[in-house]
Amino acid sequence: MVRSRAKVPAKNSITYEDLRYERRIELAYEGQYWYDLLRRSYYQEEEVIGYLNSQERNAGYEWDENEICQYAKTGDGTGVSTATKQHLAFPVSNVDLTRNPKLKDEPVETTESGLSLNWANEAGNGHFYWGYYCGMDYAVKAFEYAAKYNPNGAKLFVNDYNLESNPNKLAKLIEFVEYIDNNGAHVDGIGTQMHVSSSISKEQVDAMFKTLAATGKLVRITELDITVGTKTPSADQLQKQADCYQMILTSYFENIPENQQSAITLWTLSDNEKEHEYWLKDDAPNIFDASYGRKLAYKGVCDAIAGKDVSADFRSHDYSKK
Repeated sequence: MVRSRAKVPAKNSITYEDLRYERRIELAYEGQYWYDLLRRSYYQEEEVIGYLNSQERNAGYEWDENEICQYAKTGDGTGVSTATKQHLAFPVSNVDLTRNPKLKDEPVETTESGLSLNWANEAGNGHFYWGYYCGMDYAVKAFEYAAKYNPNGAKLFVNDYNLESNPNKLAKLIEFVEYIDNNGAHVDGIGTQMHVSSSISKEQVDAMFKTLAATGKLVRITELDITVGTKTPSADQLQKQADCYQMILTSYFENIPENQQSAITLWTLSDNEKEHEYWLKDDAPNIFDASYGRKLAYKGVCDAIAGKDVSADFRSHDYSKK
């Protein structure tokens, strides 16, 4: 109807380019176009950079009655910088800077700084935008809304990785949980993603679980696999992996009080290549082998759950087979 009233051809379908062009024309001089480009850059970064650099910015024009548009270009633009992904960021308002002065700092994850909000995203520029611009309060709102629209009373967890190998990160994560609890929302538990190698030490694992237990929160192992560094492990490597599985689960049961024990999730079932197209392609991290036969790691898990050597009163001719 609008196009008909304006006496322009009707469209059977609308593309992004149609919207971009119409908004640029309709909202000319209103300062909206730049923000359209910024939003687009979150998932089409290279497209926006290419578009900006292909514009004839600062070019000279003068009236020419022979030109269709009545203006002819008289010279290329000067003093125009090349657009890069560093230019594609919303400005942080003074109000937000007053609330959180750290917003002006580029977040970088280091051993010293612990938690960061500088995570990967589809735009490839490493900014997790909610956290980067909203500060820690975005998590408060996330838990507040999750609880509000959670009719079945599901437990709400904060979850992160490398907690067993990075005590500073673990401490920052606990501070993060305390911040949420102290600002109007509630975290029921903390999850640890344990993608570890068989060289992880008992001291590291015990220290992490003791620290988590001290929070009083529910604690769960949300992801667990143990790499051995090869797709074809030796007998010694398989034994070391089994011992590591048993050590981690035993530490969990010994250091986390029973009323705080929430769950343990083994990350994928087997070493079969179909389960590892995108994760640990050149390793054998699971408790079943590529043919779904039980590995020594399977017994390590069973021993930890049983709290004893299950082979003492249960006999199987070969733990490596079904």
